[in-house]
Amino acid sequence: MMRHNPHHMFQVLTKRADVLRYYDSEGWLNWPHNVWMGVTVENTDTIGRVDLLSQTGAKV
Repeated sequence: MMRHNPHHMFQVLTKRADVLRYYDSEGWLNWPHNVWMGVTVENTDTIGRVDLLSQTGAKV
């Protein structure tokens, strides 16, 4: 749906950065320009999610 509506910007947030990186590495995700991907970081114990996100092909 997001790919079919390029005139809209979508922000997708997850706490499952490990699963996100897995799907990205398996080639399941083709990041359109209008999808902003983010991870939730609620404290220093979960800061590693940012590193996992940076290992994906997310554009923003």
